[in-house]
Amino acid sequence: MNEKKQDDLIQFMKEGIKDMYEYKCEKQPKFGCLYIVTFSKKGVYDIIVNLFGTIGAYFTLGKTEDYDDQHKVAYEITVTDYGLDLSKYI
Repeated sequence: MNEKKQDDLIQFMKEGIKDMYEYKCEKQPKFGCLYIVTFSKKGVYDIIVNLFGTIGAYFTLGKTEDYDDQHKVAYEITVTDYGLDLSKYI
């Protein structure tokens, strides 16, 4: 996924979930993907079902226990590509 698509997806996420829960999002241009961490199970389902289902995203999902001092669990999502042209919607 190129950097433009990564930027578009970040903006789409900002508009789509509007601070409903805590998450981190990082571009990974070297690997052509977007790395997202959320700290609630509801956050994972909202992102995957509502956003990624809509845009036809290809992603992997992982879970890490004892992520840091604040968070006992973190859900990691790596998006490698998606089908919908988001530039029309942001």
